[in-house]
Amino acid sequence: MKRNTRSASIGFLLLLSGLLQAGPQVPFKATFRGFAGPATPTADPAVVEIVVPLQGTATHLGKFDEVLVHYINLSTWATAGYADFTGYADWTAANGDTFTTEFYGQLYATDDPAWATFEVTHTVVEGTGRFEGATGSFNGVSGRYNLVTGEDSGGYVGTFSH
Repeated sequence: MKRNTRSASIGFLLLLSGLLQAGPQVPFKATFRGFAGPATPTADPAVVEIVVPLQGTATHLGKFDEVLVHYINLSTWATAGYADFTGYADWTAANGDTFTTEFYGQLYATDDPAWATFEVTHTVVEGTGRFEGATGSFNGVSGRYNLVTGEDSGGYVGTFSH
């Protein structure tokens, strides 16, 4: 019985120390703009990969570069006017510190066939430098994607800790 209690206590302390290292959750806001590369086929004929390099400004980062890799399932685009997507993003702050997010969302058709809007949720999964041990999640706001030119713009709001 003592061994189980001791193991549980050690596990709890390790979990607690990991949570404390990340710091308090603080508001996170960002704006971004960039241009997507061309869609690349994947092994699944309904899914394409699109890489989008962005630049922006954010609280806790200042100026940043972000490279998103999207996996967009187009199976519902023509019939329902939306497409689900997942992916990951590598973020780099001006000083070179980085963090990675995983994301999911939906792309929506608009009345203008050249433009789509999107909703996305990012979750921080790892970081380096001052972002080591970072946590947080944020949602895309005012997301717009031009299907002709590849222009991608919008913002994020949520929480972040590091």
